[in-house]
Amino acid sequence: HALQDYPEDVFCEGSFSSSYSLMNHSRMHVGFGSPVYEPNRGHGLIMLRQPEQRIISSYYDRLHDWNLPRPPSDLREYAEGVRGCSVRMLTVTSSFPACFLSPLAPPPSEEEVDVAVQHLRDGFAFVGLTEEWDLSICLFHAKFGGSCSDAEFDNMRLGSGRPHDEAVYDTSELRGWVDVADRRLYSEAQKIFEQDLARFGVSAADCPIACRSAEKEMEWKQ
Repeated sequence: HALQDYPEDVFCEGSFSSSYSLMNHSRMHVGFGSPVYEPNRGHGLIMLRQPEQRIISSYYDRLHDWNLPRPPSDLREYAEGVRGCSVRMLTVTSSFPACFLSPLAPPPSEEEVDVAVQHLRDGFAFVGLTEEWDLSICLFHAKFGGSCSDAEFDNMRLGSGRPHDEAVYDTSELRGWVDVADRRLYSEAQKIFEQDLARFGVSAADCPIACRSAEKEMEWKQ
């Protein structure tokens, strides 16, 4: 485990929330809802992924978050069983993973999605997109400083079912199904991301070249 090799108090002192860590002692996907949201408001970092792509990826990752003793009959059943995971991550708080619910549970309500969107807007100092990984890395450094390394742009966890890291998963097996709740949250993330790119002057034209050079750090718009 990385945190065993690189203890937080030695390598990242002060970088992790103590109140959230108390809830997330298992290092699982514990939610960011009340009561941990308020003391950590404005200090979060999140990378969001297009909902159906994330679901298919987790399907190939040993049915991640599937909580029935039997496997799903197909990808569509699995998708319906884990829908709304991103919304739940921003609204649910417990000592258990926020998405580890029964597939029979109802999807997030409109009110829960509203809360998740508000938490995304107010609770996070940085919002990145998995589909825009390189730009997200450049944006992070533009906002918080420092030059980036080549390793930050590597795909270290290429999932199965894709020939290379530029490909996307085929969604045809979902037969038109979409994750309505998480799509709305992802749409908000895209807006925040685009606003920050414009605010800090980050674009594909100079990413990652400017980010890799410490001397060019000040060229980013502040």
